[in-house]
Amino acid sequence: MDAATGARMVLRRCRRNAQLERIRWQCELQQRLVASGFPTPDLLLANDGAATVEISGLPWTLQVFVAGEHVDFERANQLAEAGRRLAEFHAVAADSERTAVHPLEVDYRHYWVEPDAELAARRHRFEPHDLATEVDALERWPQRLQQECPLCQFDALPRGVAHLYYHGRNLLFDGARMSALLDFDMAEHSPFVLDIADALICFGRERRGSLVIRVDAARTFLEAYERERALTPDERGAIPAIAPLIGAPLDRRYPLFNERYGEDPVASVRRGLERWRTIVGLRPGLERVVARG
Repeated sequence: MDAATGARMVLRRCRRNAQLERIRWQCELQQRLVASGFPTPDLLLANDGAATVEISGLPWTLQVFVAGEHVDFERANQLAEAGRRLAEFHAVAADSERTAVHPLEVDYRHYWVEPDAELAARRHRFEPHDLATEVDALERWPQRLQQECPLCQFDALPRGVAHLYYHGRNLLFDGARMSALLDFDMAEHSPFVLDIADALICFGRERRGSLVIRVDAARTFLEAYERERALTPDERGAIPAIAPLIGAPLDRRYPLFNERYGEDPVASVRRGLERWRTIVGLRPGLERVVARG
């Protein structure tokens, strides 16, 4: 609690992104959103104006506590608000540049340009753990992706800073109003449609933990987004094909999860592959969501 104002504060240790330069970039993005009137927690600055402090080699931030509830999947007004606010976030972040390296950074173009190196590394790491069948399915996917969304089309998609972690637990609501967007750890300079495709799954599902898409709920989200920012034809057409991109299991992530978070890398890859394969199977539902008329 702030002794001067009595406001409740949140002290946050930044584990996922340990580089001070990266956290400073995230804070600058957050401050820019606050200045624009976008709902996200304000940051408490040090006397020298810094938004971060390094303690025992890790950066920490102090931000204002924001009250609210996580998304209620049965409330269409919250789903619409989530869609509208994502479009607003994209508008504010549209001309931002990527200025720092993310430790989990994914160059999504690599699925078109050089998928073999990643796939070979994954097979080497996980074949001893009886994951060959799962890896086989993932190895066949880039070819399908390349056919359905050519690299030239992907590169031409509108882009700026995408949140890349826009789901129900990172949004807070006060009734139908979104009171805060949280967690910019995954934000990167990427096509906006990556956020949209992932959000259609996160907000169109029946409940947290489910991957059953409700077409009407996902349309509610998408229509609210488009009232603020219309999708280009290429964006609309790309959504079903690229929806699995964010969740595609990457070999480089698992050692980090194991070392930093203490997760079992084999259990982690099993969960990731199972979820990814389910998302690949959501294509018919997503095609219905984005279809016009």
